[in-house]
Amino acid sequence: MAKTHLVLALAVSIALASPAMAADIIAPAPGTPADFGGTIASGGMAQTALPANNGRKQAWIQNPCNATENLAVSSTGNASTTPGAGNDADLPPCGLWSTGFGPTVITGQITVNAATTAHAYIAKEVR
Repeated sequence: MAKTHLVLALAVSIALASPAMAADIIAPAPGTPADFGGTIASGGMAQTALPANNGRKQAWIQNPCNATENLAVSSTGNASTTPGAGNDADLPPCGLWSTGFGPTVITGQITVNAATTAHAYIAKEVR
């Protein structure tokens, strides 16, 4: 318990000493998210959920909570429904994946894949 309080006190001290840094860590990217959500056109075939965008400030993809299977997400090529195939994430139902934000945001194409045609996914991007 004492270690937790010490860590919390240290984090608050750093945040107070550097307000800009604290804002970068806590606050999401400003702007209104654009909706890129959709459904898988052909089960087992990767498709673009978010095209490459150098102006991207933040983006995220979520597998809906009512999904009955995982959703694969990749920022380095075609997402694969094969577990451990090098995807950024294999999202279970309710799972969420983010590009991050700020200077380290992923701006390349993001692909998704699921085994079943018409599998829905949520995709949002802040520009």
